Amino acid sequence: MGTWGYGIFEDDFTLDIKDLTNSYLDEGVSIDQAVARLLNLFSEELKDEDDGPLVYFAISSILLDRDDLREDIKEKALFHIEHGEHLRAWKDAGLFKYLSRKKVLNKLKKRLLVAESREQQTDIDSEDLKDDRFKPGVARYYVYHLINHKTGKPYYVGSTINLELRTKYFQINPIRKH
Repeated sequence: MGTWGYGIFEDDFTLDIKDLTNSYLDEGVSIDQAVARLLNLFSEELKDEDDGPLVYFAISSILLDRDDLREDIKEKALFHIEHGEHLRAWKDAGLFKYLSRKKVLNKLKKRLLVAESREQQTDIDSEDLKDDRFKPGVARYYVYHLINHKTGKPYYVGSTINLELRTKYFQINPIRKH
């Protein structure tokens, strides 16, 4: 996974969640159906102590920005912020990076604590969730951070849901299709 900052959406994984949410909403589904699709699609990642919290941080941030926070998502995000098991890699990266990420999560926590939340309002279309696009494992991705030995500059290659969209976050040339 490519991570280039401390913010909630400063990595490939959470940006994929954000992009998927927007594309689902563009299809005209309810926010509750979009969340159900995400939770289904990323059900394997939700079991992971590093990626699982990221799903809830991303979804809760999206819902907060839409003034449409769901209680179940709020509770899961707050749980993961409080327990901090996902911060192990940030601790390993050094004190400054750890504290910077913790600061971002504390801001999210404050927003979550003051935000009004609601229960799921719309019925979930279980037939919709059977679509192959939302099966667990479909959204797998990889991004490699490589260094050009001649120039010393980094570049990225890989597969993500929207690799072309990700390039705008890196200081590299856009990916060209052949």
